[in-house]
Amino acid sequence: MGWKSAKGLPAKNRPEEWSRWTAKARQGVRNYWNTPNVEDAAEFGIAITKWVGSFNDSDFGRTGPNGMVALLCLMGWWGAAALTPTSWNGDSRPQWNALCQTLLCRLEGLLGKTPATKRSREVGSDKDHENKRPRMDSAA
Repeated sequence: MGWKSAKGLPAKNRPEEWSRWTAKARQGVRNYWNTPNVEDAAEFGIAITKWVGSFNDSDFGRTGPNGMVALLCLMGWWGAAALTPTSWNGDSRPQWNALCQTLLCRLEGLLGKTPATKRSREVGSDKDHENKRPRMDSAA
C-alpha cells in the first residue's frame, strides 16, 4: 500500500506525549525505547479520543507513514496504561475498546477502497496458459 502524504493526520489536538517522545534529546538522539509513563489512562484516552474525533474520513487515506505510527503508538500506550486502573482514576478500558472498534471500521473501509492485490496463479492449473499469447520468436 502506498502512502499519500498530501495532508496527513492533523497535529492539532494530538496528545503532547507524542511530541515529547519524538523530540530529540540534548545529545540530538531520540530515545525511542523510553516510552511515556501514562499516569492517568482515562485522561490520556480523552485526549486521544478528542484527536481522533477531529479526523475526516479522508485523513485515513493520507496518513503518511508517521501518522499511522503515531496513532498506533498512542493507542498502544493508552491500552497498556488502561490495564492497570488505579483507585484515583477511572477504568478507561471500555472507551479504549470502543475507539479500537471505531478505528478498525474506518481502516477496513479504507482497505475496501484500495484495489485488490494481484493473485498469482497456481502452478499446474488448467488456466495457466489460457490467456497467454503465443511467442513469435519460438521456432516450430
